[in-house]
Amino acid sequence: MHLCGVIPGFGHLSTSQLNNFVEIVVNDFIPFWSEGVFYTSTPKHGTGLVCRAGLLPVICDAIAAREVSGFSPVTASLFCTCCMLPCSEIENIDKSQWKYRVRDDHRLLAERWLKATAVERVAITQSHGLRYTPLLKLPYFDPVSLTIVDTMHNFYLGLLETHCRDAMGMNISIEDGDADRSNPMASKKTTPPTLPEMAEARAALLSSNPSALKNKKFKYRVLYYLCLELDLRRGGHIKDLLRELNNWVRRLIFCA
Repeated sequence: MHLCGVIPGFGHLSTSQLNNFVEIVVNDFIPFWSEGVFYTSTPKHGTGLVCRAGLLPVICDAIAAREVSGFSPVTASLFCTCCMLPCSEIENIDKSQWKYRVRDDHRLLAERWLKATAVERVAITQSHGLRYTPLLKLPYFDPVSLTIVDTMHNFYLGLLETHCRDAMGMNISIEDGDADRSNPMASKKTTPPTLPEMAEARAALLSSNPSALKNKKFKYRVLYYLCLELDLRRGGHIKDLLRELNNWVRRLIFCA
């Protein structure tokens, strides 16, 4: 392992600040890939040799990996580095419905982002979940396949366990199934609401005021269990749950 450098400072770097440091490393590696770098002498080659090298893959935690490789944050609507599945459909485990990211398309959009205005950059990031990174100066670099979560974070720091237990709801106390219907997640956000909370939410849902659910400012777990009760999608944030419930009310009114 070769330590190229350490980013100074104690606070969190902005995207533009981080890119400045990434670009320094990238510029050093460009000649290694194109024509190679000639070393006049090494311990095994006294007359010198041409050395070629590449920079891959990006191994970070989920937050840093997205910042270095030029993806939207994990909290964004387009949160995934591999596909375009929106956060509102995060519980969709049918891979045939996922639209996978493509390297060439990603590069084209990232170059467009680089040349765009500040307003246009925001629009591109929101629509495609990406931005430019100096790593794209390397002709071989593929952000989609070369951005990974390493073994240390997956196993030793418990990411895989957290994903299985909290995100997918795996638990020995839950009856086995074929995963065609997700179980309530075993996390604090989705612990069952009280009976009065659910009664108040049902009343707001069926009221004549379409904004009643939003105005009452129900907690995430209340809206989650209301969606679960009605067999609606439960992925995403509060705004996504509210959208599902409001659409259910509109369908109910239309059918009536």
